[in-house]
Amino acid sequence: MLNVFIIVLVGCDNKPKFDRVQALNEYSQFVEYAPYSRYIKKQTINTYLNDSIISTTTIYGDEKGRCTYSDIQFTNSTVFNSNEHIDYDKLKFSAEEPLFFISIKDGDVILDKQDRLIKQVSQDGKTSFLTNYEKNQIVSFLITSPTLNVETKYVWQKDFLINQTEMAYNSFPEHFYKLNKNITYDIDGKITQSESVGNFLTIQYKTISSYNNWNEYGDWTTETIIEKLDEEENELKVVREIEYW
Repeated sequence: MLNVFIIVLVGCDNKPKFDRVQALNEYSQFVEYAPYSRYIKKQTINTYLNDSIISTTTIYGDEKGRCTYSDIQFTNSTVFNSNEHIDYDKLKFSAEEPLFFISIKDGDVILDKQDRLIKQVSQDGKTSFLTNYEKNQIVSFLITSPTLNVETKYVWQKDFLINQTEMAYNSFPEHFYKLNKNITYDIDGKITQSESVGNFLTIQYKTISSYNNWNEYGDWTTETIIEKLDEEENELKVVREIEYW
């Protein structure tokens, strides 16, 4: 009888089956933090320059693999800080994006028939986030507000998100922020490298990230970044701590 009871308990694991494409969809804004084989409850990413922390990123996910909270804080600047929280029970969200002049509290969340996030709207209706999918893969993300528009497009190769382009426009047709990011995976589908090129106003930047020290679930835990801002080049070190469901 005891053996039967144990078998029944083992067979009653109601955790959702891991879906890598869904994970890449959920973490598409920072695809390097997407889980590889098991959904992540919390991850903390510290970035170092000369042994000093220059930024801390904190991300929470729920048991269904949905990204519910993200927060990026820089030690020497606030313009690049960002914070977003999504409450899937109340279908509400908040967002702070100083770079894009966005500050939203108690906004509305709209899901499609598959419970995927497709639209977020501010309380006054003036700012919206729109997510588009094709064949269950995210292909674009559009922010529309009174002050600017931000358009992000994604390119997939089979089940792997390999490219992200992002541009921000204000009242003028020219962009003031642009990003082009390429992501590389190994034969097992683990992310190994990403390269980003872009500009913010007159500042030109380029970063090459190499991911290392994968844990038992296939997620990297350290990263080396070669960052070039105009003519200045730095090497950054990243440490990633992960807690799983």
